[in-house]
Amino acid sequence: MKLTKETRAAIVKAALAKSTIPAMRQQNEKDLKDLARLAVAAVVKVPLSVTKLSPEDARVWLRHESDIYVRAPGYSRYDHYKSGTPRRELLSELIRLDDPVRVPVHFGAINLSDFPQLAERAAAIHAHHLETNEAEDALRAKISAIVASANTSEQLLKTWPQGKRFLPPEPTKVRALVDTKTVQDVNALLGLKA
Repeated sequence: MKLTKETRAAIVKAALAKSTIPAMRQQNEKDLKDLARLAVAAVVKVPLSVTKLSPEDARVWLRHESDIYVRAPGYSRYDHYKSGTPRRELLSELIRLDDPVRVPVHFGAINLSDFPQLAERAAAIHAHHLETNEAEDALRAKISAIVASANTSEQLLKTWPQGKRFLPPEPTKVRALVDTKTVQDVNALLGLKA
């Protein structure tokens, strides 16, 4: 099978998916959620009088929130984009929790510089994020170099036999069978002579 641009990209994507990179990203995501929970616990102080209110009355003062914003160096509110180009070195200020937490109605972003321990933890998470990006870029470059060294799947398997599991299935060749009557009908309709 000839290796097209799309086939090469699919091979690289499949190989990266089987690497340690997804586990590193999942760990980073877990650490971010833990950081958000710790930040909420440090900032949100619900008065005892509000906790004693009925659920209907408490809605005036408290709400359930899954989206927590944290402010720290290396985190951006603008979803990692600036002028349409991804900025992979930044983490989003928005951390989405799996289960919501109770916060005051007028709850905003948490500035982690007010809490030195949380700021250190945020910096460590950001450093791990950068390390993950570097590891992914290095692995992607190596896999791409291997894949670029071959023009066909057979050549790729000679160079990298273990890469067989990352090859997409070979497309089956389907040929349409056309009878001679159809060809004659088309020629007649187009005014072509046989």
